[in-house]
Amino acid sequence: MLSALLLSIASANESAYRAELDKACVGSRVLSVVAHADDDLYFINPSIDEAIARGACVHTVVVTAGYVDDPNNDARQRGLQAAYALMLGESGLQWRHSERQLAGKIIEHWQANSTPRIELSFLELPAGAHDDLRSRARPNLYRVFADDAATETTGTPMQRYNESELIAVLRAIIESYDPERLLTLQATRAYPVRHSRPVGEGDHPDHVIVAKLTMLAAKDLPRLRHIIQHDDYPIQDRPANLSAEQAARKTAILHAYCLQDRRGCADPERLTPDCDARNDSHWGAAWLCRHYPSPVARPAPIKR
Repeated sequence: MLSALLLSIASANESAYRAELDKACVGSRVLSVVAHADDDLYFINPSIDEAIARGACVHTVVVTAGYVDDPNNDARQRGLQAAYALMLGESGLQWRHSERQLAGKIIEHWQANSTPRIELSFLELPAGAHDDLRSRARPNLYRVFADDAATETTGTPMQRYNESELIAVLRAIIESYDPERLLTLQATRAYPVRHSRPVGEGDHPDHVIVAKLTMLAAKDLPRLRHIIQHDDYPIQDRPANLSAEQAARKTAILHAYCLQDRRGCADPERLTPDCDARNDSHWGAAWLCRHYPSPVARPAPIKR
């Protein structure tokens, strides 16, 4: 009964959402699909920050919720909202919450009150560990992707997802938003990480699987002009390629996030770029100086 009522409300909200989006976003639209709430900040930025600065509409979709041992997503949501408020240049930014109905699922959606061009969506599937493929309370993305398992979200109302349903929701988000650019992580890395730190050999299973599912969801969408994958954990072993100003800006954005979600940084108060770091013991210090996007070849776009 509750799910049916929410679906009815969400359907009405969807019509209003699309009308507002078409009015506000007459230029570039950038859609980012990531596994965790800090992935876009560590690995896709400065692309998102630069898109916001030039006035583009930006929508980030986060597939999982919380951490593998703590599915509560509140801190990660607040952290991402704080980071986007900083990128938008509006301290104390307020957010409007709604429930969207897409491909038969309820999607938790947030939009900046001051401007409809900044959006965050959360699917809230269970997060997995970076170095362990085993599921905990619910099947993780690895089981959904590799074993054709079904899982349930950690939010309210609880949503059931299998692989085809997750791809359908991601495709519906892409089609509804109609982005010029689709950003995600690297879909070709091996996983999992083979030691206790989140860097070095291998990648986070959630990162790779979300990127693979995003690519499947985007297949044969002729209006999508650009898909760009971003390398993640292994960039610490590649040359630092951000300027000092870019690294400082990226660090400030991460700091805003980590003040809300302190698990997102080894030590938020000591978060500084380490552009010479390799196998650094502090989460993210080397990543703050690096940015490795890789455009994916696409057919010639169909004009709008």
